[in-house]
Amino acid sequence: MDQENKHKKKYVLYFAVFAVVVIILNVYLAILSASKGSELLTLEEQSEKLIVENRDLSAEVVFETSLKDLSGKADELGMKKPDEIVYLSGSEPVAKLP
Repeated sequence: MDQENKHKKKYVLYFAVFAVVVIILNVYLAILSASKGSELLTLEEQSEKLIVENRDLSAEVVFETSLKDLSGKADELGMKKPDEIVYLSGSEPVAKLP
């Protein structure tokens, strides 16, 4: 009988240790999950900000490279359309020294 009680106590002790380990592991995983969820939320917010910024920059690129805008900038810089267009043939040297 005394031997049987020792075995029962031993199994109860093993079960208690196992239960404590499982509980600690469960708490650890819950904390880890919460922290990763917070990190994920931060990354999603950052992603949304970058998407909006990318959209704004794309619109700005389209505006800045429009022909009307480039024509206005050329006029401001004193550039004008040529009176005459001269086409060069491929056989004549363009910058030949005399």
